[in-house]
Amino acid sequence: MAELDLLIRQRAAVKGNLTRQKSYLEQIQDEEISERIVVELKLRLSKVEVLLDKFYEIQDEIESKVEENQLGAQEQERENFEVSFYSTAADFQEILNSIETRNVSQNDSNGMVPTENVSSVVPQKIVQLPALKLPTFSGRYDAWVEFRDAFKALIHENSGLTNVQKFYYLRSSLKDDSLNLIESIPVSDSNYQD
Repeated sequence: MAELDLLIRQRAAVKGNLTRQKSYLEQIQDEEISERIVVELKLRLSKVEVLLDKFYEIQDEIESKVEENQLGAQEQERENFEVSFYSTAADFQEILNSIETRNVSQNDSNGMVPTENVSSVVPQKIVQLPALKLPTFSGRYDAWVEFRDAFKALIHENSGLTNVQKFYYLRSSLKDDSLNLIESIPVSDSNYQD
């Protein structure tokens, strides 16, 4: 039981790290975005991206050690973390994309060559909508069309997401046999094609 307690504490540390990153994003919402903050956003996003794999590793261990009747609660832990993770990663990417887009359009309208100075760029206020629950697909044929249409509309055709993010969303939406088919494929830009 001591090993399970240790794993639960490790999971709490990962969840706490994600919460701190989300809090950081909320703090900078009303700030002027300087070049330093852009660099920090990129560094923090790279740290956020590794949290999912770390969480999965710990959560898999926890699920292998708990009683059968506790698996439902553990699956809910996994789902809650995934929703929070993808929301936070998307918020980071959305801010970075917004800054990049503004810099390009600002430089295009001025006829200037892009520079790295973004000290005068102020981000748009991000409205925090309730999280959408992504559909899940276990491989049942009768559920395929509904899953495909929803995933395509919410994720695949979303130009604000990178291929890596789309692949993460796909993995988190699959379960059972359908997840087993792609679980060994590394998450990379080239492994998710439009």
